[in-house]
Amino acid sequence: MKKTEKLDLFLTFENIESILLEWEVGMKSLRFEATSLYSATRDRLWQAHATAGSLERLTPWWSPFVTAAPSPRLRVDEEVVLRARWPFSRIRWTALLTSVKEGRSFTDFALDGPFPFWIHFHDFSDADGGGSLLRDVVLVVPPQWLPFTLAAPLLRIGLRLLFRFRHRRVRRLLERAPRRQQGAPCQMLKQES
Repeated sequence: MKKTEKLDLFLTFENIESILLEWEVGMKSLRFEATSLYSATRDRLWQAHATAGSLERLTPWWSPFVTAAPSPRLRVDEEVVLRARWPFSRIRWTALLTSVKEGRSFTDFALDGPFPFWIHFHDFSDADGGGSLLRDVVLVVPPQWLPFTLAAPLLRIGLRLLFRFRHRRVRRLLERAPRRQQGAPCQMLKQES
């Protein structure tokens, strides 16, 4: 049995928020979204995420987690294992790629890690007037040992910084492309939580 068969309920963005609301049983959740416009084609934007090692290139130096093994290509049932950057820490974060629609979207779902629940949707689309849009949506339940009134603002700040870094890094990666494939810089359209 494939791991994703156990997660069939979590495969689509359209139903995840209602499922999370039913599932949480008193746990408060947070939704975060970041959208950026790039002049590069959707295919080029996809390739910046889909190649092996892309997670390493998109992880900030200040992130508390680093990949424990080279990140795989984007395929359903691939696992990505992160570990805490600190020496002697045993914290691991294992995410499972539950949905991959080539050139369009992929979803990772945390099997274990620092949060009771984490799902991250990556959506790639063509922008009106040319270029492409990258939309990241994260649904997360903060750690229960930290009061929500403290955890929520800290998590929002961390997610804003992380996705601002990632979206800018993608822009830089696209700018390094050969001149004929290069586009104008990205523009952060929205960040909300």
